Amino acid sequence: MKGLMIKDWKLLKNQGRFYAVIVIFALIIMIANESGYTFAGYYLTFLASLFTLSTFSYDEENGGTGFLMTLPADRKTYVKEKFLFGILLTGGSWLVSCLLSAVFLMIRKPGESPLSLMPPMFGFLAVFSLLLFAAIPMILRFGPERGRLGLVGVIGIATLLLIAVSRTAGGAAEALGSVLTRYTAIFAVIAVVLYLAVILACYRISVRVMEKREF
Repeated sequence: MKGLMIKDWKLLKNQGRFYAVIVIFALIIMIANESGYTFAGYYLTFLASLFTLSTFSYDEENGGTGFLMTLPADRKTYVKEKFLFGILLTGGSWLVSCLLSAVFLMIRKPGESPLSLMPPMFGFLAVFSLLLFAAIPMILRFGPERGRLGLVGVIGIATLLLIAVSRTAGGAAEALGSVLTRYTAIFAVIAVVLYLAVILACYRISVRVMEKREF
Protein backbone atom coordinates (compact mmCIF):
# COMPACT_ATOMS: atom_id res chain seq x y z
CA MET A 1 0.00 0.00 0.00
CA LYS A 2 2.89 2.37 0.70
CA GLY A 3 3.93 2.37 -2.96
CA LEU A 4 0.38 3.14 -4.13
CA MET A 5 0.11 5.95 -1.60
CA ILE A 6 3.41 7.47 -2.76
CA LYS A 7 2.19 7.27 -6.37
CA ASP A 8 -0.95 9.27 -5.61
CA TRP A 9 0.94 11.85 -3.53
CA LYS A 10 3.37 12.27 -6.44
CA LEU A 11 0.40 12.90 -8.73
CA LEU A 12 -0.82 15.55 -6.29
CA LYS A 13 2.62 17.13 -6.20
CA ASN A 14 2.75 17.29 -10.00
CA GLN A 15 -0.54 19.23 -9.98
CA GLY A 16 0.64 21.46 -7.14
CA ARG A 17 0.76 24.72 -9.10
CA PHE A 18 -2.76 24.28 -10.44
CA TYR A 19 -4.21 23.65 -7.00
CA ALA A 20 -2.16 26.46 -5.47
CA VAL A 21 -3.81 28.88 -7.92
CA ILE A 22 -7.24 27.57 -6.93
CA VAL A 23 -6.45 27.98 -3.22
CA ILE A 24 -5.33 31.56 -3.85
CA PHE A 25 -8.58 32.16 -5.72
CA ALA A 26 -10.53 30.82 -2.73
CA LEU A 27 -8.65 33.18 -0.40
CA ILE A 28 -9.43 36.14 -2.65
CA ILE A 29 -13.14 35.25 -2.57
CA MET A 30 -13.03 35.03 1.23
CA ILE A 31 -11.32 38.42 1.51
CA ALA A 32 -13.61 40.15 -0.98
CA ASN A 33 -16.88 38.77 0.40
CA GLU A 34 -18.02 39.93 3.84
CA SER A 35 -19.83 36.67 4.56
CA GLY A 36 -17.53 34.43 2.53
CA TYR A 37 -15.55 32.96 5.43
CA THR A 38 -17.25 29.56 4.96
CA PHE A 39 -16.39 29.51 1.26
CA ALA A 40 -13.10 27.70 1.84
CA GLY A 41 -14.97 25.08 3.85
CA TYR A 42 -16.84 23.58 0.97
CA TYR A 43 -14.55 24.71 -1.85
CA LEU A 44 -11.30 23.14 -0.62
CA THR A 45 -13.04 20.01 0.66
CA PHE A 46 -14.84 19.57 -2.66
CA LEU A 47 -11.57 20.12 -4.53
CA ALA A 48 -9.81 17.43 -2.49
CA SER A 49 -12.56 14.90 -3.20
CA LEU A 50 -12.36 15.69 -6.91
CA PHE A 51 -8.62 15.15 -7.00
CA THR A 52 -9.00 11.77 -5.30
CA LEU A 53 -11.37 10.73 -8.09
CA SER A 54 -9.01 12.09 -10.75
CA THR A 55 -6.32 9.60 -9.66
CA PHE A 56 -8.45 6.83 -11.19
CA SER A 57 -8.15 8.53 -14.59
CA TYR A 58 -4.37 8.64 -14.25
CA ASP A 59 -4.32 4.96 -13.25
CA GLU A 60 -6.49 3.90 -16.20
CA GLU A 61 -4.34 5.72 -18.75
CA ASN A 62 -2.47 3.30 -21.04
CA GLY A 63 -3.65 0.31 -19.00
CA GLY A 64 -1.95 1.54 -15.84
CA THR A 65 -4.38 -0.16 -13.45
CA GLY A 66 -3.72 -3.57 -15.00
CA PHE A 67 0.02 -2.97 -14.66
CA LEU A 68 -0.39 -2.04 -10.99
CA MET A 69 -2.06 -5.40 -10.39
CA THR A 70 1.12 -7.16 -11.57
CA LEU A 71 3.05 -5.50 -8.75
CA PRO A 72 3.06 -6.66 -5.11
CA ALA A 73 -0.35 -5.04 -4.51
CA ASP A 74 -3.59 -7.01 -4.69
CA ARG A 75 -6.98 -5.61 -5.67
CA LYS A 76 -8.23 -5.20 -2.12
CA THR A 77 -5.11 -3.22 -1.23
CA TYR A 78 -5.71 -0.95 -4.23
CA VAL A 79 -9.23 -0.14 -3.04
CA LYS A 80 -8.07 0.28 0.54
CA GLU A 81 -5.40 2.76 -0.56
CA LYS A 82 -7.92 4.83 -2.53
CA PHE A 83 -10.22 5.10 0.47
CA LEU A 84 -7.34 5.93 2.81
CA PHE A 85 -5.94 8.50 0.37
CA GLY A 86 -9.39 10.07 0.07
CA ILE A 87 -9.77 10.23 3.85
CA LEU A 88 -6.34 11.81 4.35
CA LEU A 89 -6.65 14.33 1.52
CA THR A 90 -10.27 15.31 2.11
CA GLY A 91 -9.87 15.36 5.89
CA GLY A 92 -6.64 17.36 5.69
CA SER A 93 -8.19 19.91 3.32
CA TRP A 94 -11.20 20.16 5.61
CA LEU A 95 -9.00 20.89 8.65
CA VAL A 96 -7.13 23.60 6.72
CA SER A 97 -10.41 25.13 5.57
CA CYS A 98 -11.74 25.07 9.15
CA LEU A 99 -8.66 26.98 10.30
CA LEU A 100 -8.94 29.54 7.49
CA SER A 101 -12.67 30.04 8.09
CA ALA A 102 -12.12 30.48 11.83
CA VAL A 103 -9.38 33.08 11.25
CA PHE A 104 -11.56 35.07 8.85
CA LEU A 105 -14.53 34.85 11.23
CA MET A 106 -12.48 36.20 14.15
CA ILE A 107 -11.27 39.07 11.95
CA ARG A 108 -14.69 39.93 10.52
CA LYS A 109 -16.80 39.21 13.62
CA PRO A 110 -14.57 39.34 16.74
CA GLY A 111 -17.48 38.71 19.12
CA GLU A 112 -18.63 35.50 17.45
CA SER A 113 -17.22 32.14 18.50
CA PRO A 114 -15.47 30.06 15.80
CA LEU A 115 -17.41 27.07 17.15
CA SER A 116 -20.48 28.45 15.37
CA LEU A 117 -18.83 27.35 12.12
CA MET A 118 -18.66 23.70 13.09
CA PRO A 119 -22.21 22.57 12.14
CA PRO A 120 -21.96 23.73 8.50
CA MET A 121 -18.32 22.63 8.29
CA PHE A 122 -19.20 19.12 9.48
CA GLY A 123 -22.04 19.15 6.97
CA PHE A 124 -19.62 19.99 4.14
CA LEU A 125 -17.29 17.18 5.22
CA ALA A 126 -20.09 14.62 5.47
CA VAL A 127 -21.65 15.47 2.10
CA PHE A 128 -18.45 15.63 0.05
CA SER A 129 -16.85 12.58 1.65
CA LEU A 130 -19.99 10.50 1.11
CA LEU A 131 -20.12 11.60 -2.52
CA LEU A 132 -16.46 10.64 -2.86
CA PHE A 133 -16.88 7.18 -1.37
CA ALA A 134 -20.10 6.55 -3.33
CA ALA A 135 -18.31 7.48 -6.55
CA ILE A 136 -15.43 5.02 -6.06
CA PRO A 137 -17.41 1.78 -6.71
CA MET A 138 -19.17 3.43 -9.66
CA ILE A 139 -15.84 4.45 -11.20
CA LEU A 140 -14.37 1.00 -10.64
CA ARG A 141 -17.42 -0.58 -12.29
CA PHE A 142 -18.05 1.77 -15.22
CA GLY A 143 -14.76 3.65 -15.63
CA PRO A 144 -13.81 7.23 -14.63
CA GLU A 145 -15.98 9.09 -17.15
CA ARG A 146 -19.19 7.03 -17.00
CA GLY A 147 -18.81 6.60 -13.25
CA ARG A 148 -18.75 10.36 -12.69
CA LEU A 149 -21.73 10.84 -15.01
CA GLY A 150 -23.64 8.20 -13.08
CA LEU A 151 -22.85 9.96 -9.82
CA VAL A 152 -24.09 13.27 -11.24
CA GLY A 153 -27.33 11.54 -12.22
CA VAL A 154 -27.79 10.11 -8.72
CA ILE A 155 -27.15 13.54 -7.16
CA GLY A 156 -29.66 15.14 -9.53
CA ILE A 157 -32.38 12.61 -8.72
CA ALA A 158 -31.73 12.93 -4.97
CA THR A 159 -31.90 16.73 -5.21
CA LEU A 160 -35.22 16.62 -7.07
CA LEU A 161 -36.65 14.22 -4.49
CA LEU A 162 -35.56 16.47 -1.62
CA ILE A 163 -37.13 19.50 -3.30
CA ALA A 164 -40.38 17.61 -3.89
CA VAL A 165 -40.53 16.37 -0.29
CA SER A 166 -39.77 19.83 1.14
CA ARG A 167 -42.58 21.40 -0.92
CA THR A 168 -45.22 18.79 -0.10
CA ALA A 169 -44.43 18.22 3.57
CA GLY A 170 -43.98 21.68 5.06
CA GLY A 171 -45.76 20.96 8.37
CA ALA A 172 -44.07 17.59 8.77
CA ALA A 173 -40.68 19.22 8.16
CA GLU A 174 -41.33 21.73 10.96
CA ALA A 175 -42.35 18.94 13.33
CA LEU A 176 -39.26 16.95 12.40
CA GLY A 177 -37.11 20.03 12.99
CA SER A 178 -38.49 20.46 16.51
CA VAL A 179 -37.84 16.78 17.28
CA LEU A 180 -34.27 17.07 15.99
CA THR A 181 -33.70 20.13 18.18
CA ARG A 182 -35.01 18.34 21.25
CA TYR A 183 -32.95 15.17 20.76
CA THR A 184 -29.85 16.57 19.10
CA ALA A 185 -27.35 14.25 20.80
CA ILE A 186 -29.29 11.09 19.96
CA PHE A 187 -29.72 12.02 16.31
CA ALA A 188 -26.05 13.02 16.10
CA VAL A 189 -25.01 9.53 17.23
CA ILE A 190 -27.43 7.94 14.76
CA ALA A 191 -26.07 10.14 11.96
CA VAL A 192 -22.47 9.15 12.75
CA VAL A 193 -23.36 5.44 12.81
CA LEU A 194 -25.19 5.71 9.48
CA TYR A 195 -22.29 7.69 8.01
CA LEU A 196 -19.77 5.01 8.98
CA ALA A 197 -22.11 2.26 7.77
CA VAL A 198 -22.41 3.88 4.33
CA ILE A 199 -18.62 4.24 4.05
CA LEU A 200 -18.14 0.58 5.02
CA ALA A 201 -20.76 -0.50 2.48
CA CYS A 202 -19.10 1.55 -0.27
CA TYR A 203 -15.74 0.00 0.60
CA ARG A 204 -17.05 -3.56 0.48
CA ILE A 205 -18.86 -2.95 -2.80
CA SER A 206 -15.68 -1.43 -4.24
CA VAL A 207 -13.63 -4.46 -3.21
CA ARG A 208 -16.19 -6.82 -4.73
CA VAL A 209 -16.27 -4.86 -8.00
CA MET A 210 -12.48 -4.68 -8.17
CA GLU A 211 -12.09 -8.41 -7.57
CA LYS A 212 -14.41 -9.16 -10.52
CA ARG A 213 -12.68 -6.81 -12.97
CA GLU A 214 -10.67 -8.18 -15.86
CA PHE A 215 -7.57 -6.40 -17.14
